[in-house]
Amino acid sequence: MKRFIGILLAVLGVAAPLATAEAQTRDKVLFVLDWVVFGRHTPYFAALEKGFFTASNIDATIQRGYGSAATVKRLGAGQADFIFADFGALVLARANEGLKAKMVAMGYGKNGHAVFYLESSGIRTPKDLVGKRIAGAPGASVTALFPGFLRANGVDPGSVRVINVDAQALNPVLLSKQADAMLEFNFNQVGLEKQGAKDGLKPNHFMYADHNFGFYANGIIVRDEMIEQKPDLVRRFVDAVLKGYRFAFDNPAESCTILRKHHPDIDQDVCLGEVALAKALVMTPEAQQRGLGFMSRERVQKTIDVLREFMGFKGEAKPEDLYTTRFLPRQ
Repeated sequence: MKRFIGILLAVLGVAAPLATAEAQTRDKVLFVLDWVVFGRHTPYFAALEKGFFTASNIDATIQRGYGSAATVKRLGAGQADFIFADFGALVLARANEGLKAKMVAMGYGKNGHAVFYLESSGIRTPKDLVGKRIAGAPGASVTALFPGFLRANGVDPGSVRVINVDAQALNPVLLSKQADAMLEFNFNQVGLEKQGAKDGLKPNHFMYADHNFGFYANGIIVRDEMIEQKPDLVRRFVDAVLKGYRFAFDNPAESCTILRKHHPDIDQDVCLGEVALAKALVMTPEAQQRGLGFMSRERVQKTIDVLREFMGFKGEAKPEDLYTTRFLPRQ
């Protein structure tokens, strides 16, 4: 018996250092998000807690962002290894500032830009916006692209009045009926419904992408330097993230519980609502047919064309410089 205990202790004594050494050899990665952590970000925390990063030999730290443009700047400054940010922000940074980075996995293959309104307003389609007051946050892409959305639907932008409103005040302005509609991202529907229910108001929205104005949005972005020097790390990171997507979409309740372990201030029901909305943006027909994370050259070019016309940039932006699918799992 003593001999057995001695052997057991010896094994345990060796195992602990080995486990520590294994943890030390994992690639430490800083992953920065586009914004404050919301339910839409559940897949990344699911990947963290379910061991998908660990299985890919990655020690990942996830941090909130302060908008896609700021997150892209952090990547360019070497203050992040991987980021989740808007493809448009990448295009502008590459064209205007020479940032050498690519999107290596598409997240939101369907853009979430949307027009919100109250059911009582009578608004149902883009043409119903004529003569209406629309609240939008200055500088936000959903506001900047609004004229293009109107033109794509046969509406003269001059027939619609856009009111500049701080992003934090958009919901109160709509619910107090100081504006007929407002411009935000589809994720806002969940929280807006909860706020409106208190006063018996029913908010709803329609999306740019469902009305002739669809383009690529947020995904995983990495510097060209990382792609050249550590391609295997990029591949392992992408694999872990995509597994996180699949798990979160298949197990939303458990995944939201995981997220709330890290961010207990997030309401479980709101989280579940945002996961469902995120799934609709991620699991597009293209993603279902070609695989999660896929991007086509044609749609990349279309996104560049939209940004060139409505956001403006100085330099060149070629599809090949902005994305790659080489790190996606083979279908």
